[in-house]
Amino acid sequence: MDRRWTSYLSPGVSTILHQARNTIEEQEKGSSTANLITEEGTLDWRHFTRGELLKGRISQLESQKTEEEQEFEIASSNLQKWLPSIHAYVSSFDARQLHDRYGPLLAGISYEEDVSTLADLRQREDDEGCSWNDMTCAAIMCTYIERFLGDVYVSLKIKENNLPQDIGVSDDIRPPHLLKELLLTPTLLQAFGPDVIFLLRLTMGPPTGLNLRNILWHGFISREYPSLYTSFVILLALSLVELALGHFPAGIYRRKLKEISKVPLHYYDFGMGIYSLVQDWDNRACLQLENILRETWFFPVGRSVPIIEAIRDLRTSTFKLNPNHRALTRMLPQLEHALRHVYVSCNGLPSSVLRAESRLHFSTLDIFLAQDIEVEMTPQDRLQLENQLENKNKISQQLSVPIMEALWDIFLHVQGPRIRDRVSHGEAHVPSIPTIVADRVLGIITYLSIIFHPKYRTDPHGYRSQLEPQLERCFRFYEEYVSCFHPKSLLFREMSTCHSRWCDFHVQVENALQHEVQDEVELDWIYKARSDEYVKEDGAIAAFLEKFKLKIPEMESLKTNHVTPTHLPKEEMLYLSAEEMSKIESLRRLTQACVDLLDTSELKIQEVREQILKGTATRRLQDSFYKLMGFLGTLCTIIQAVLVFAEYSKKSDSVETRWLNEAHSRVLNMIRRAKENQWTAIYADFDKFTLDFQKSQNRRKK
Repeated sequence: MDRRWTSYLSPGVSTILHQARNTIEEQEKGSSTANLITEEGTLDWRHFTRGELLKGRISQLESQKTEEEQEFEIASSNLQKWLPSIHAYVSSFDARQLHDRYGPLLAGISYEEDVSTLADLRQREDDEGCSWNDMTCAAIMCTYIERFLGDVYVSLKIKENNLPQDIGVSDDIRPPHLLKELLLTPTLLQAFGPDVIFLLRLTMGPPTGLNLRNILWHGFISREYPSLYTSFVILLALSLVELALGHFPAGIYRRKLKEISKVPLHYYDFGMGIYSLVQDWDNRACLQLENILRETWFFPVGRSVPIIEAIRDLRTSTFKLNPNHRALTRMLPQLEHALRHVYVSCNGLPSSVLRAESRLHFSTLDIFLAQDIEVEMTPQDRLQLENQLENKNKISQQLSVPIMEALWDIFLHVQGPRIRDRVSHGEAHVPSIPTIVADRVLGIITYLSIIFHPKYRTDPHGYRSQLEPQLERCFRFYEEYVSCFHPKSLLFREMSTCHSRWCDFHVQVENALQHEVQDEVELDWIYKARSDEYVKEDGAIAAFLEKFKLKIPEMESLKTNHVTPTHLPKEEMLYLSAEEMSKIESLRRLTQACVDLLDTSELKIQEVREQILKGTATRRLQDSFYKLMGFLGTLCTIIQAVLVFAEYSKKSDSVETRWLNEAHSRVLNMIRRAKENQWTAIYADFDKFTLDFQKSQNRRKK
């Protein structure tokens, strides 16, 4: 494998950044910032207009370039003349000085994050002479800019429609998800004017410009990054806040951010345990991992440095900014770009897919993990590879199904943390990012670095025998990984919860009956005769149970409350069809409704029973209680049936989604009737419930 350093930028952007590095080396650091920066310390927009940036524009377009491409190339060249002065000015501040100088503006761009600490991070020395810390700072600031522009957009929409400030962000005022689309909206054009929008599109926006946000977050850039752009991005962010506050003196509307820690910690465990990787590792394990990262083929040359820095951040962080957030900002771009190499290699794709091409959609993490190949290629590449490419993505064969499950869990599944999207787009509430998310990402990197290590490739068992115990434990964890956030995993978890809840309900019913018997309340006929009569004398339930053998003890995966990975076959865990997704969602809703039915019945038991014991219950209320006790046997039968339906459907296609939706409606109706003490009517609902199932089976046979 070629271990030489390579640029993965489009030729145009690569040339511009190379010129920028030369510019800072040629000019004196103390060059004047006169006229470029106002007395308030923000950009003097008169020098950053579209007209100023396009000075020297050639009227005749080059045949190979669009008008926008040529404009951005000229504007980038002119912008570079001012960057060294701005860099010298901004980099002269440490964290305290930056906070003192720009306190109100820093507060405007942040959501509780201490942005000023980025100044101290920039002053840390990087390994191998590369501006990794500057890249980390720039990537963080780009997310803050994207988030802030979205807030400005919503603020203007609220003002335009005379909406209350405490309104939620509905679809009609929600900003576009992509930054390049947001920068094209008339709303932002109205707020900032065409000159500022041109500068933002030049630096942050489409691939035809510098596109700093995407080349940083998608891992296309490394050692060629000039640190002076970080200084410019910081000052640009503060200057945007100053402009926006002119429209909204009372402040900008703040959208609610995603609380990553709201995902319950136990959801990250599907029978394999929860533990912290980095904090539990000793120095020997960390040193061995650092050596593995430097030697592995997984990362292109030099790209392991940010991962090593992330490990140090997580273990010995002294910065106020959430170390999990900073570690993820270091790791995610490098992980994505390393996976891009694997994706291109195993699928035989052209080298252009590795680069940030200005005229093609970038290849990104969601594409690498998809079932089919969806990447965009140049017409020349597609013609050259015609009849050679397969539609099916082969990356799972290269990486293994368990590690694909882990990648989907952390990055793509809807119910998971989706940490890359939420961090890179500024959607995550930074203080809420838990350690387990950074741990999981680092664990994935550790596993992939080991399997792509040259010694592992030649002698897997021998190499694993040399791993430190903590690294071997991590490797084994991902070697046997079972998805926690796959829809089938979530369904199984909820079915287990429902079964456990059903068992608890049985105990509470028995306790209630015993207490009433001790109080000499005659319940023999009410409970035994009535409930048994419901089941035995009505042939529908008896025949139904006999025909499909729907009894809880016969259910394989719900015999115990403990969930184990063996219940979820790996070959079924990666990709689902739209039909499968619809069925699983219907099963989940039905299972949740059964839990609600149990909860409702339990509340009714407690409510009525307390009044009976106090002697305040009316005769009608007492009759309702007795009817409820008589109904309990049937209710438990209902819950058993639904659980087994769900289990049966999970293993077979014989239960249609249509019936599941009908069953869900029936159970919701039972809940309503239980609240109104209509116990006899609930039995009629259950009779229809079973009839619906039989009709579903008959439809399927036809």
